[in-house]
Amino acid sequence: MSATGGRGPLGRALAALGGGAFLRESASYAASTAAEQGSRLVTGLVVAGMLGPERWGYWFLLNLVLSYGALLHLGTLNGMNREVPAALGREEPERAVRLERVTLGALLASVCGAALLLAALSAWPAVREALPPRDGFLMLGLLAAHQLYAFVTMRGRSRMRFGLVSRQQAFFAVLHPLFAVGGAWAWGLSGFIVGQALAYLVTVAATSRGGWGLPRPELSVHEWRALVGVGLPIMLVGVVHTFFTTVDRWIVVRFLGVEALGHYSLAVMTVSAVRLLPQVFEQQTYPRMAFAWSSRRDAAELRRLGARQSSLTFASAALVSVPAAVLAPVVVHAWLPEYAPGLGALLVALSVPFATGVGRGYGNVLNVIGRQSVYLTSILGATAVNAVASLALVGPLGLTGVSLGTALGFHALSLGLLGFGGRALARAAEEAPAAARTTAG
Repeated sequence: MSATGGRGPLGRALAALGGGAFLRESASYAASTAAEQGSRLVTGLVVAGMLGPERWGYWFLLNLVLSYGALLHLGTLNGMNREVPAALGREEPERAVRLERVTLGALLASVCGAALLLAALSAWPAVREALPPRDGFLMLGLLAAHQLYAFVTMRGRSRMRFGLVSRQQAFFAVLHPLFAVGGAWAWGLSGFIVGQALAYLVTVAATSRGGWGLPRPELSVHEWRALVGVGLPIMLVGVVHTFFTTVDRWIVVRFLGVEALGHYSLAVMTVSAVRLLPQVFEQQTYPRMAFAWSSRRDAAELRRLGARQSSLTFASAALVSVPAAVLAPVVVHAWLPEYAPGLGALLVALSVPFATGVGRGYGNVLNVIGRQSVYLTSILGATAVNAVASLALVGPLGLTGVSLGTALGFHALSLGLLGFGGRALARAAEEAPAAARTTAG
């Protein structure tokens, strides 16, 4: 064994990781993430102004196709995100490559399955009325492009190659407004959808070079089942979390209408932008947790990484949310006055990033140690809080009431993760083999 512990470059990088190194890496990755999310936000605001609240509200309903359609791979992508760094932690690089090939094959197969499902559903008059076939198949193309982009970025994160992911995100940040706004200007909502798909595809084609091309897709039922076995519980958490984060939209549409959803979209887009820094810290931390847990069952390292993620999330929320609350009324009244009815909901929603900072780090911990049932229980409880509070407040307070109910749901989720996550990690550490816990780095 070498002086560095014989773990190779990834092991040495993890062992040497300190707060300064992490923050330096974060600066580059955060800059590209900020550029990407800022590009999405500005593009959305411009196109919202072009289409108007009612048409933009319809887009937010269509956008649920991406949220729910991304679940058709049954957690394969989630499994890759945990198992690739775990394989590298066990010094099995060939295994990591095989997992990536099978994941890409499963994603392509899931898109084909989505096409068949959409074709079958389109035969029903009720479905055709709610989702015209042209819009449905345009969204299917966008889903395919989005999944391919998601694979490439997830692959880079899983291997902790955040510099490469940063370049990809920066490239997409330039293309997205060019294609999406240009498409919306030329062909309305249909052009907006096609433009987004082209931005994803061109980014993947342009950045998948120089020894980092797409792996050869592989169809293997055995390997796919293994990935689903790991990823499906994680994905189920994601399914419930997706419903948790979109229940407000359903309530707005049901009680206030599609145009009100267009007004409410400002809150959704702003919170997505404000949460970009917390997402940066989460995406950087997760593969490191999987690496550490796989290589030496180090509960102390997981606890340290989780606490750091939570602290950085809370600090970044204060850094971004407060200026956003000051600037939002000025921006809305100056450039998007027709969306002013959603301003109260936007201001309330800016408390959500603070809520996620309380216990979000333990969400990663629970996925790494395989305690998705605890995570799922926390989200289900928070979903109940979100739905009940939003339904109770939508009548007297309108959009602001729905936003307040959603914020209460996020606070409930964070408190649940904080309370249950630490106990679950302590139990997992006790159950780990003593030899694995004491193996030298």
